[in-house]
Formats: sequence, structure tokens, C-alpha cells
Amino acid sequence: MKRILFILLVFSFLTVRAQNEKPKILELNGYIKEMPSFYFLQNEIPIPVTGTMQWTMYNLMHNRLNFNINATKSLNFNIGMRNRFLCGDFIRKIPQYTDVLAVDNGLIDLSWNIFNKNGFVFNTSFDRACIDYTIENVQIKLGRQRVNWGIGLVWNPNDIFNAFSYIDFDYEERPGSDAVSVTWYRSPVSSLDVVGKVDKTPVDSSYQYTAAARYLFNVKNYDFQFIAGKRNNDIVGGFGWSGAIKNMSFRGEMSVFVPVLKRNIDNKTAIVATVEADYTFENQIYLHGAALFNSSGKLKNAESMNLFVTQNDLSAKKLSYGMFEIFTQISYPVSPIFDVGLAAMFNPADVSAYLSPNCTFSLADSLELILNTQLLLGKSGSEYAANGNIYAAFARLKWSF
Repeated sequence: MKRILFILLVFSFLTVRAQNEKPKILELNGYIKEMPSFYFLQNEIPIPVTGTMQWTMYNLMHNRLNFNINATKSLNFNIGMRNRFLCGDFIRKIPQYTDVLAVDNGLIDLSWNIFNKNGFVFNTSFDRACIDYTIENVQIKLGRQRVNWGIGLVWNPNDIFNAFSYIDFDYEERPGSDAVSVTWYRSPVSSLDVVGKVDKTPVDSSYQYTAAARYLFNVKNYDFQFIAGKRNNDIVGGFGWSGAIKNMSFRGEMSVFVPVLKRNIDNKTAIVATVEADYTFENQIYLHGAALFNSSGKLKNAESMNLFVTQNDLSAKKLSYGMFEIFTQISYPVSPIFDVGLAAMFNPADVSAYLSPNCTFSLADSLELILNTQLLLGKSGSEYAANGNIYAAFARLKWSF
């Protein structure tokens, strides 16, 4: 295992040197992270075979490599891979978690646990692997890619291809889709996207399909978009906007999901909508607020948020377990190299909340340290604290290249 990590480090260093000396066809960037994590549970939970668990910890070493191969002026290849090495008490107590790391519901399985034994696991996965070809004002992408139709910074009902979790702060790139996408740039402020995606269901690995179109345009400094298509077993339509009210950013999204087959388990029409705004004061204090409505969510006794598997069954149709969610964030740059902040999600129906105080230190141009905590608080049976309060802390050192 040490040899594997050493080879990755050396390869990254040598490629960066070559890039700095002769930036030609191959471009590479990425990072290396070191992040110890600690969890404390208010109530002990039963663990098969190993007994019970009230506190646990693990350590994560995370390396990312982003390759861009410029074959011609119009043709390039994008490849993005993650290498994660985890070890610690949590991996030993819940060995099934290593299976989650290897899950890949794409058309092609590109995630593997190369080593998995005695509380140590090394996983390699590819979340980008696509061909990008441009001819005049048309761009075509084939392969695993990020289809970014979301506008909001917290929830994205329009992101029907690859939804993401705000809570997963250590995955900045966000997941990709095995898809074919065609974008026609009609003008500098308008475009038409047509995308088709194939993936597998996590239950029985059967194939499911998503195909949709988006039209994006600008009116009086406001960007608008309309989407329509089919997502798995639903017909979906939606719209979004992004603009400003004086100096305050203002944006939102809404999607409607209508089941094609009424005999499906998830056979109810769902409406998911979000609106948000953010503002930076003259003293650099940043405020950000958002609200979410999810018609298929519950008003009480919702499912529990999972800090260990934040993606879980997340989708644009199911961005929350509760029907109503409120988000707020505040941050302040104490100095050019030190920021402090607080982010929170609140379910007003069951009075449960997610809190995340954090601070960031810029140690050098390419080196930063983040101290982050995640607290799930509320009554037993609530969305954020179904099994009692959970307290988590993370210290992440990141070197980017």
C-alpha cells in the first residue's frame, strides 16, 4: 500500500514538473488531501458481529488526478480519477462500508477496491472519462462527464443527471454521468443542450435511462433556462433563473416529476422547488440563504440524514427527506489567510437541524487547512437526528497542484 501511495505522489510530482517545463498536449492538475475524521453518537447503535458503537474515527488520504489531453484544436480527452486510502476504527467496525466505496451505478463500472483487508481499504475510481469535440458552434461530449444544469448552490431540482449533496464538502468535483451531450451555442448568451444518459439501478443492476433538453437564454441581465425530458420512470419539466436584485444575487429552480407507469413504487407526482439569495457586505461578511420545497418529503418522522453515505439515494426528485428545508450561511474573512463560517440546514416541521461551523487557513499558495464540524441535532425520529444527535469533526490538509 505504501508503494502505491508513493508511486502516485512521484507520478504527480513528475507530471507537474513536465507541465511547468513544456506545457503542450497533456495537462494535469489535482490535489492530495489528508483528513482525520471523528464521530460521536448520542445513542449507541448496534453493530453486527462487532457489538455496539458510540464513537468512531477514520483517516482518509485522498488523491485526485485530472488529465486533459489536447489532441487537436477541436478534440480533447478529459479523464478524472480519485484514489482514496481509508483506515481506522470505523472501517474495522463496519467493514460493509468499503463496499459502498466501490459502488458505481454508471453504464461501465469504473470503481474498484484494490486493497481491502483488516480495516484498510484503497479505492480507485473514475468520475470523468469523456471525449470532447467541437465543430464551429456545436460541442459534443461522449463518456463520463459532469452535466451541470443546476443553478443553485445548495439544492438543484434541475440537476436531473447527477445530483449532489451539499453536506459532502470533500467532493468538490461532484459526480458524473455516462452520457452523450450535444450543445449548440446559438449566441453568446443562448444555447441548446440535448443529453442522454444510461446507468444501472442500485437494487438489481437493470438499466435505466434519462434523456432531456435544456434551452438557456438571457433577458435583461437575467439567465433563464427551461428543461424537459424523461428521467428514469418520470416525465420531467422545469425551469430556473439567475440574476440580481441590486447587489444581491437571486436565483432559483423548479422541476415537476410525473410517473410514466402508475404501478411503480414511486408513483406519485413530485414538485421540487428552491429559491436562494446571497449578499456580500462592504466589510466582506457574506450571507447566503435558501429554501426548498419537496412535495414528496415528510412533515415528521422523516428518514435520517446519513453522514457516512451522503449521496445514498439522492436525486433531483429527492433532494431532502423533509417537505420543507431552510438553509443559511455566514462567512467572514478575518484576514487574507483566515476565514470563519457557519452553514446550517433546518427542517421547520420536525425542528431538527444540521450545523457546520468551520474555518479555513491558507498556509501557502497551494496549501490550505480546513477545520470543519458537522452536527446533526433534533429529537429522536426527526430528519437530522433519527437516532439521536451526532457530532462529527474533520481536519483536512489539502495541497493542490
